[in-house]
Amino acid sequence: MNVVGRSVLGALVTLGLSGCSSGPLGISSGKCDIEVARQLTKKDWGRADVVAIRMRQNEFTPMLVEFQSGKAYILRLVNGDEWAHRFKSPEFFEAVSVAGITEGSEEQSDVCTSLVTIPAGKSSEVRFVPLRDGHYEFVDEFLPSPFPEGPSGLVIIR
Repeated sequence: MNVVGRSVLGALVTLGLSGCSSGPLGISSGKCDIEVARQLTKKDWGRADVVAIRMRQNEFTPMLVEFQSGKAYILRLVNGDEWAHRFKSPEFFEAVSVAGITEGSEEQSDVCTSLVTIPAGKSSEVRFVPLRDGHYEFVDEFLPSPFPEGPSGLVIIR
């Protein structure tokens, strides 16, 4: 690669990294209604349906998940690899109200996010209620950049 190519690539990587801010659980900031999220923390999450998505060797299993608007869910994101994965879906996270995200024993509530990072060999759980129906793509973004590099899937909210 020539000097100009390396400079352009370096600028793109720097731009991508500078646009990404994460919280303590690898959670990137996004848009949401904090008041709705706070009300959800009082829900009995023991009765919520659990839907698992496994990330392994550049695949999501399943690649298609469906949720019903207004119903409580726990999305369990399982990382079967020896490297971190990032479940990214800005439009999906704008269409739901997230009550909290748990990684191991760490928990964060009042979460506004567009993505969740799942460390190697671990899982994270997202407690949420879908608010708006639609079709929402999700991707595994290996590096924070404007160009998604990983596999993708689809969430349908009815």
